[in-house]
Amino acid sequence: MSAPPTIALPPWLYPGGMLASCALFVWLAEPAAIAIAGTLGLCAMTLSARPNWTPDGRFGWANAVTWLRILACAALVAQGQSGVAQVLAAFAIFALDGVDGAIARATNTSSAFGAELDKECDAFFVLSVGALLYASDIAGLWVLSAGAWRYVYCLILATIKTLRPAPRSSWARYSYSSSSCLFMLALWPQVPMAGAIAALAAGIVSASFLRSLYYGLARS
Repeated sequence: MSAPPTIALPPWLYPGGMLASCALFVWLAEPAAIAIAGTLGLCAMTLSARPNWTPDGRFGWANAVTWLRILACAALVAQGQSGVAQVLAAFAIFALDGVDGAIARATNTSSAFGAELDKECDAFFVLSVGALLYASDIAGLWVLSAGAWRYVYCLILATIKTLRPAPRSSWARYSYSSSSCLFMLALWPQVPMAGAIAALAAGIVSASFLRSLYYGLARS
């Protein structure tokens, strides 16, 4: 049986749509713009990769867990407010990050698509928490840069064809984990110096992506 046809998506479409949703969020003060853009964009990305979900073509439990995290991110950012419930929800999303990979390895369903979907989910999570910090007046507009960096980086890769993407490294994983924990701490109600904590997290993310850009430029 032949593989189902795929949907060819321009590489700039999803990152461009996410950056546009950030602009709409700021302009209209409507966090649902980010939730809708992230959900629809990743849905289109998933459908376009239909034959490559797993080695045997099935969707797989690991990808299902990743999609559970994506939907939870959308629900989190759509609330547009911070509180204990939001922090606990964010922690649950963050804690599930390693579960999908463990399931993929245990079931021999690891795939390039699954790894890419996991990275996009991580970026969506960072943007969602950053948007909550901004909507709750905990941090300024600059906090959105932490989530926007991923989409700017993807647009640069799509524009400069000779630019090589940086491989996934321990530095990227540590920067994601540490910045996520700092963002969740800043989101906790009435935590001292929440703005400074969020600024440190945004700085860590920015340093990570600037390092990736330097890697690509130095080897292009």
